[in-house]
Amino acid sequence: MEIGKPLLDGEIYNSNTYTLQSALAEINHQLSFINHVEDTEEATFSAIKNGFEMVDVLLITGGISVGDYDYVKPALEKSGVSELFYKIKQKPGKPLYFGKLNKKIVFALPGNPASVFSCYHQYVKPFLLKLFRAERF
Repeated sequence: MEIGKPLLDGEIYNSNTYTLQSALAEINHQLSFINHVEDTEEATFSAIKNGFEMVDVLLITGGISVGDYDYVKPALEKSGVSELFYKIKQKPGKPLYFGKLNKKIVFALPGNPASVFSCYHQYVKPFLLKLFRAERF
């Protein structure tokens, strides 16, 4: 749920978008688009397919675990993404997925805000800095 709106049982505030926007701004990058996706297999697959058409590095938060409503990994497989690694032993930050589709990259981060923050700084940021040959911050 967007910040400022009342929460219903089982809902959480969308803090991951703002965390990633701020973190990327520190290295002079920004999110190209933000897409909140319904927890269905088809919506997840469609969002991933559209995302790869728009960007070279796709960041996904949530839906990468193995729960009843976690459709990201099956959607990545259906999209033809090659898994480079998944489920590293780290807390916070588990599970984390890293894959490749042709020359495009995807990081699927857990939905937990602390895990998103940790995985971004440990994996995504160093990757982006090297990819874009930016100075290290």
